[in-house]
Amino acid sequence: MQGYNRSKIMRMLWRAPNIHPVTKTLTPPLTSRPTMWDIPFTLDTVAHMTKNKIFAILPPLLFHAPATAETAPFVSTNGNQLMLDATELEWRDNDAGDVAAWNVSGWYGGNTHKLVASSEGERLHNNTDAHEVHIAWQRALNPSWDMQLGGRRDFQPSNPSRDWGFVSIQGLAPFFIDAQAALYIGESGLTNLSLVAGYELSLTEKMALEPEIEANFYGKEDVGYGIGTGLTDIEIGIRLRYEILPQFAPYIGVDWLKSYGDTADNARAAGDNAEQSALVAGMRAWF
Repeated sequence: MQGYNRSKIMRMLWRAPNIHPVTKTLTPPLTSRPTMWDIPFTLDTVAHMTKNKIFAILPPLLFHAPATAETAPFVSTNGNQLMLDATELEWRDNDAGDVAAWNVSGWYGGNTHKLVASSEGERLHNNTDAHEVHIAWQRALNPSWDMQLGGRRDFQPSNPSRDWGFVSIQGLAPFFIDAQAALYIGESGLTNLSLVAGYELSLTEKMALEPEIEANFYGKEDVGYGIGTGLTDIEIGIRLRYEILPQFAPYIGVDWLKSYGDTADNARAAGDNAEQSALVAGMRAWF
């Protein structure tokens, strides 16, 4: 996903000290966070230990209530900040060979407005097979959701570059699902709707399972890129991550990608597979 991942806010929350909104004093962080195994029998204890945190998070995230000074003690009071997030730095073993893939983003700004940039791509046989760059302005709509407005450029070695303008909304849906919907409008009337949903399931304090699904729809055929109309592809990935440090976590997983309709036919005509699966291994880092 583009922008700041609210699951990461949840992870950081259990390790970072509170900044009281009135006194500006610090309170100690928790030494651990609840996992799926702890919730049935320690929720009362956690709520008692973290009353400011629990009651600050649940109303705005589940019911989209507006934040106030007393219901948002986790919001930074330090003005503009810079953050870099390497969500995926990984190796993939798929049918085409060994692939090096990356998904790196960063932002600079405050609680309401941010400048966001990201780079996502793959290298196959020491050549860049695909590369996307996003630059956007991001605005917080409420404590749970953000909107982005910006541009995207697609790079492919054997095809001309594509430029897109886009608007997207992303945030934390009910049941703590990270969600994003982005509408891209490109050259010659091209349109692309991208839908992404992901979830983080904490197995232990340091280990988490992260499934994610992405679907793409196109309103007009893109002959140069071999893309048809309607539903063009669905990608499902699942990664098991272990946090050696809060800012550094290696992971392993699997990834599955399937093309549909004319997009699948074009892939087969070009000698490619319409369906691919891959084992992945990599690391995630942020600072």
